[in-house]
Amino acid sequence: MLTIDQVDREVLRNLVDNALGLAVDVAAILRALNIERTPREVRDGQRIGFEEYLQLQRALTTAIRTAIHNRVGQRALTQEEYEVLFHYMLGADDLADALVRMKFFTGMFGERIGNGAIHLSIDQPSIAKLYVRSGVDPELQQAFAGHFFWEHLKLIEVLSWFIGEPIELIRVELPFAACADVEQFIDRLRCPVSYGTSGFGFYFSRALLHKPIVQSLQELQSFLRIFGAVFVKNEHHQRPPLGQRIERILEKHALDSGGMPSATELANALNMSEATLRRRLRETGCSFSEIKRSCQMRLGKKLLVIPNRNITDIALQLGYQDVNAFRRAFRQSLGRTPEDFRRSCHSAQTA
Repeated sequence: MLTIDQVDREVLRNLVDNALGLAVDVAAILRALNIERTPREVRDGQRIGFEEYLQLQRALTTAIRTAIHNRVGQRALTQEEYEVLFHYMLGADDLADALVRMKFFTGMFGERIGNGAIHLSIDQPSIAKLYVRSGVDPELQQAFAGHFFWEHLKLIEVLSWFIGEPIELIRVELPFAACADVEQFIDRLRCPVSYGTSGFGFYFSRALLHKPIVQSLQELQSFLRIFGAVFVKNEHHQRPPLGQRIERILEKHALDSGGMPSATELANALNMSEATLRRRLRETGCSFSEIKRSCQMRLGKKLLVIPNRNITDIALQLGYQDVNAFRRAFRQSLGRTPEDFRRSCHSAQTA
């Protein structure tokens, strides 16, 4: 079994603790995923493989998000509703028009999402302010500060993707007191932060409002396929290095959706050109093809251990065009065929 590393164990421990604290039935989630462990064993990272870890991360994150919104009297937008919103925003001329469309769309769900509000204003002649009021009780908002801040940071990342360049924040206002739950995000902002305001306020250059929407329908569809893998909450203060982050995206996408995104698709989702992606990877001493090949072999070994998994299906899930391409790559990398590897694993288990 390919076990998870220490970072993954800490993430899993935090997720289980948060879920149990919100009265989420973690044992039921484990049963649904056919993971024969107790919540305590999972929390300690005992005998947890990487595929199981990704399944648990997805299931627990969804359950926690649902529990938080239920606790504060809201129901979050579904993935399907987000996709409708993104398609609607794609038809905008520029960022300002996209924000108008977002305000209109979310306004239709006002009662369900706690009568929140989105407002765009010009704070100073050169500075725009995006204001978001969630309509959540201040004490509950404080209790789930990290969750709400993460949700709003994803919004800024998505807006940046639509215009094809980062939205550099000048100042941020948060409707709760400073706390440890948001420190990991504050470190990334590198701008002044005010606490205890009436809502979330994001200040940025007014000139960005006139930036055109540069993404196409094809690029949006590619982005949506990778969206869930790109915006996985990192439970640690420092964002992982680019190479490690790409590994996680490729692995999660292969296990969740099958196949692996190309360098072009990945660069698009990360809001950079393919040339920039490859250059930044070279600066770290690796390449996209090396990372992809390493992921394919690591996951290939994991999937081959699972009884009755068809090797052709494994090849397609890992992004190979056919099973023969998978066999050639596997033999070139590990010195034996997938069939030989499977037989050796079976022999070791029955010895």
